[in-house]
Amino acid sequence: MHVTIDGHGTDVPILDHEKLEDVIKRISENLENGRCINRVHLDGADVTGSVLDRSSQVRNFASLEIETGSSRELALETLKSLEDFSQSMMQELTRTAEEFRLGDEDLSNQLFMRCLDGLQIMIRVTYSIGNLLEVDLREVLIEESNIPSLINRINELLDELIEAQTQNDTILLADLIEYELQPVLEDWMKAYHILKQDKSSVKI
Repeated sequence: MHVTIDGHGTDVPILDHEKLEDVIKRISENLENGRCINRVHLDGADVTGSVLDRSSQVRNFASLEIETGSSRELALETLKSLEDFSQSMMQELTRTAEEFRLGDEDLSNQLFMRCLDGLQIMIRVTYSIGNLLEVDLREVLIEESNIPSLINRINELLDELIEAQTQNDTILLADLIEYELQPVLEDWMKAYHILKQDKSSVKI
């Protein structure tokens, strides 16, 4: 398999039985400090973030193209997208609480499941951003909390929400979303502002 990194051919030792994800990981580990993989093209197709393609054996493909960039720049770009995503999540949570109160079971449950998926995405991406910025998320302080404690609280609330859904208690679901989950998410969003300014350990 022909491998190029930032447009330049490179001699990367590869075994036919190796998985693509292992090759990409090895390339990533050997990049200069402060750089990371931004894009991955396999046989000309963009497979960035594709678990299925990355798990395939390299012998099935002819070319691998890697684009790299600054870890900090990637983190800040991702953070901006995450801020926009979290704003949409707040709107979706508000709508979900309203639908639970209105009693539209099918629609409210669909919205609720989308919110659960969205929150899980936010958790994963937040930790990834912290790693890229080399920031200890425990030092990002929001009043008396930090990011891991906020995420723990979110996870606790998710358990309570799922229990309320199991009991078909739509009023409790709406109340938990509006009065418990959304305020925690608002604090979480404040933490994004701190990360963007690269001022961890600053209390707000």
